Amino acid sequence: MGLPVGFEHVVGIIGRNQRQIEFLRKLEQPRDDPALEG
Repeated sequence: MGLPVGFEHVVGIIGRNQRQIEFLRKLEQPRDDPALEG
């Protein structure tokens, strides 16, 4: 429990953004556009 105040909140935001990014990547996969790589 020795986490700084707000740490869990920040981790929650990062986790939510990470899920959104993965979801958007899954939507973009069928196109397979080389210009978006990197």
